[in-house]
Amino acid sequence: MVAGAGTKGHQGDPIVTRLVEEDKVSWIKKPNLRMMYVWLFICCMGVEITSGFDSQLLNTLQYSDTFNKCKSCYPCRFSPSY
Repeated sequence: MVAGAGTKGHQGDPIVTRLVEEDKVSWIKKPNLRMMYVWLFICCMGVEITSGFDSQLLNTLQYSDTFNKCKSCYPCRFSPSY
């Protein structure tokens, strides 16, 4: 027999579980939660947009002659010597 068989599958803090089950108001009707989700979306999208831009910039920069010339003049201490 499986442990917890016959339960709803919610095992966690009983106080928080009870509070969630007793709350009948939708998150759409709560202005604080709506604002939190808006800011969360903006922050997550900002991170995704800027990380994509940074990686594309570095990938493009590696094809530049100036970048490759400077890289050979000042070798990185972490790169293997050729």
